[in-house]
Amino acid sequence: MSNRPSPEVRKIHTNAGKPRWRVELGTREGKRRSRTFDSVNEASAYLAEITVADRAYGNSFAHKSAREQRDISFIVGEMEQAGVTLNQVWNTYQKEFLVTGTTVGVAVDAFVEAQRKRGLRPLYFEKIERIMPGVFLGKENKAVNSLKKSDIERYLVGYPNPNTSKGLLGLISSFFAFCVREDWVVDNPALKITRPLTEHVAPKVLTVEEVTRLLHDAETHDPAILPYLLLGIFCGIRPQEIVRLEEEDFRWGDDTGRTAGLVTIRSEVSKTRRRRIVDIPVRLELWKSLNGAQWFDFSSISSLKRRLQALKARANVVWSPDIMRHTAASFMVARYESAEKAALQLGHSTETLMRHYRELVSPTDCARFYQIAPFQSLPLAITQ
Repeated sequence: MSNRPSPEVRKIHTNAGKPRWRVELGTREGKRRSRTFDSVNEASAYLAEITVADRAYGNSFAHKSAREQRDISFIVGEMEQAGVTLNQVWNTYQKEFLVTGTTVGVAVDAFVEAQRKRGLRPLYFEKIERIMPGVFLGKENKAVNSLKKSDIERYLVGYPNPNTSKGLLGLISSFFAFCVREDWVVDNPALKITRPLTEHVAPKVLTVEEVTRLLHDAETHDPAILPYLLLGIFCGIRPQEIVRLEEEDFRWGDDTGRTAGLVTIRSEVSKTRRRRIVDIPVRLELWKSLNGAQWFDFSSISSLKRRLQALKARANVVWSPDIMRHTAASFMVARYESAEKAALQLGHSTETLMRHYRELVSPTDCARFYQIAPFQSLPLAITQ
């Protein structure tokens, strides 16, 4: 081990000529250390404390075996050559290998429970509950404050789609923001990661022909599912909102003849937690009269996912996420010729509608869309 000069007291003067006393400690932890006092007595007392501490450390070293002393001297020599200090090595070891705080598993469970208590919509909460345990798989027993930017990046490598990666990064960032609020971590490592760039792609919209095939197939094979399709495709109501509608949410009839009625999306049903009222297009009056079509209590529709899959296969329609709502939005913008009015119906911002749905539907297709009628109500000449 390298010899360290003994601490000493030196008298110095400030720029104003005032005398002060400095205790020179020599090089410690890779840096020159010293402390300055206003009186010689304070400096001498501090020097005595340091001398006793150094003697204790020296005695501790002297009582080690010769082999331990050689190992310590060799390791400290290598550290000095590498330009690192004992404190740096110990702090790194604690951070990487010792659990000194809340574990990742406990933090994830607490985050998920906190989201449950917030009263999130079931669909979103289920997504959090499903994803979060897998983000730091294998690190559940490590301290959450030991996680780094690289841990997040390794997880995101498995999700090359930029939209998916961006969504996951947002969720992970929310987790670390929660940990910061709980004083489990000092900062949020997810904020150090650059968000992936995503290209704007026009939303997939069902054509008039595809909608017609879907509805006529449902009319023939599964009429109970028709209201679910009609409210999604023509009214733009989200699937998770549709299944929570009740009978009193519907008001049928309109003296003006402009609509078949109205449906209220209550705040406790709405994804955005804001109440909105949606027009029911006139043509849906024909569909309402079909036997087997229940216009409320959609939670009673059993095996909804399986039946939708069968319907899409029979109608030869390629599905994509939110395609019913995208279809409704596109045709609404064309029908109303007013992004503001369509936005009120959908609970979207006007900016979002103009950016995604403008000019996706021609006036001709718009007119055909709102004339789609049940197969059994069409004139015989058309059915032949």
